[in-house]
Amino acid sequence: MQVLPFDKQLNIDNLSACFNNVTNSYKFFWFLSILDDLRTKKESKYIFVDHLCHQMVVNAWVPHYVFKLNLGTSDGFKLIFENINVNNLPKNSREISKIVLNEYKENEILNKKVNNLGRYVPYRFLRPFFPTELKGLPDHKINDKIKELSNNNVDENINLPLYKIIKHGDDLKIEIHQQWKTYLLRNLKILYNFIQYNLIIYLSRLNPNVPNISQKFELPQKRYLNQAKRYWKIALSEIENPICIYSSKSLKYEKQSLDHFLPWRYVAHDLIWNIIPTLKSINSSKYDRLPNLNKYLSKFIQIQFDSFKIVSSKGNEKLIEDYILLFNELSPQELMNIDFKEFSIKLQNTLQPQAQIAVNLGFESNWEYH
Repeated sequence: MQVLPFDKQLNIDNLSACFNNVTNSYKFFWFLSILDDLRTKKESKYIFVDHLCHQMVVNAWVPHYVFKLNLGTSDGFKLIFENINVNNLPKNSREISKIVLNEYKENEILNKKVNNLGRYVPYRFLRPFFPTELKGLPDHKINDKIKELSNNNVDENINLPLYKIIKHGDDLKIEIHQQWKTYLLRNLKILYNFIQYNLIIYLSRLNPNVPNISQKFELPQKRYLNQAKRYWKIALSEIENPICIYSSKSLKYEKQSLDHFLPWRYVAHDLIWNIIPTLKSINSSKYDRLPNLNKYLSKFIQIQFDSFKIVSSKGNEKLIEDYILLFNELSPQELMNIDFKEFSIKLQNTLQPQAQIAVNLGFESNWEYH
């Protein structure tokens, strides 16, 4: 369990309480957006709420749109993303921000949906700071009361709220109290880690058995396929007439590409037991779709088994490390002597349930090469 740093002038428990018993992801992405703004604009006095709402969408884009994680049944991010036009998957957060901002400015429907985040999140985030004052108050009066309290409670007492809520005409903005601003900037890295830790717990509850949730908040800056490339170079040099499992075409004389059998956007790892060589054009066509398991799984397992036997016989334990971890109930020596039946059962029992979870998340299934 992660705990926020203590401060003798501030009630840190109030800030921690903002993330207790959450029913959607808004508060996590709201606070992340505040930290992002502070990190880049330390001297700014005010932060406009529409800017923070835009940043919330940017921060939620990768886990929800790219990796298809469920952010909560009452979350509105899905409806927002449905109104954003994307031709290709953005390569980094700057591109994501540019796409969202351009759409946000030009698309009236999207503008309304994003701004709708600001109707409740800035107010309800502060609710733990005023538990006594808000007790028993009807829901329709909560926002106005929190706005009033955030502005009145400005003395330097221990229960100082994180920020004031200020409304001028159509503009809504927040002003972070200086004591809190100092605290946030001093502990910025710890606060990012705290939010990510709690967001992992929250998303793990909503996405049971989905792999590598901790790796699904940002697009990776670099992929690590060198080990897989070395592995398959050795295997293909000794497999007699290796063929693509999808097209039955020879792999010896055409441009090869490494394919993630279960799509990388689901597994978010480059473990060799989920990777096989295929033709470059076929890999591009398959993209992030799930293959038809009835048609391709047995072929996939066969080439996996054949390649494993070849590479493991070379005595390079580093290259078969992914299999050692997968078959962790066996010693490395027992694994090297594994028969096809045991190897097949293990791989099927690993891949089939994960494929079904991916389908449940919305990944397109039953892809076939034509």
